[in-house]
This record gives sequence, C-alpha cells and structure tokens, in this order.
Amino acid sequence: MIQKNKLYQQLSDGHKSLSVLIDPDSFTTLEDLLGLIDLATKNDIAYFFVGGSLITKDTQRLIIHTIKNNCEIPVILFPGSNMHIDTMSMGFFFYPLFLDEILNC
Repeated sequence: MIQKNKLYQQLSDGHKSLSVLIDPDSFTTLEDLLGLIDLATKNDIAYFFVGGSLITKDTQRLIIHTIKNNCEIPVILFPGSNMHIDTMSMGFFFYPLFLDEILNC
C-alpha cells in the first residue's frame, strides 16, 4: 500500500521520474532481464512499464514475476490491448488503448 500511495502522490505532485519500458517480445533470455533489473536498481529507475502492442510470446507474466522477485521497483502494465492485462502488476497505464480514438477524433 505504501508504494501505491507513493506513486499516487508523485503523480499528483508532478514529480518527474525515469521509467523503463520492457516489451515482452524483446527478451530472449532470463539473464538479459536480470541484467536489466540490476542496471535499473543501480540507476534509481522509479518504475518498470511492461507491455507492447503485439505481445506474440507468452512471457509477460514471467517478466513481471521476475522483476517483483528481484527488486522493489514497481511494475506497471503498459497494455497494447485489454488481452494484456495481468493482475500481478501494481497498476495499469491505459494510454495506448485510447491512442487510436484520440488520433481519429
């Protein structure tokens, strides 16, 4: 609950932070992901966004689970569709789901 309150407070205050977007289709080995988690932890990354527009591999849940088990950095889904939503994440960033509607207005 503390992380959720911290995230909400930072967003409300306009606090700037750095996030890393992970496309589940781009990782081929667990070692690559663990290396990225290590770099993110050492460089004060605030959040991991996990998602992509297609997600053709079934690796999203493994990626979320691996991040949560190896660091304290919150995981926020960046779903390309409603089929990519996973309850293991801390939150959702729905911007891509509305982008087509916004651009077509």
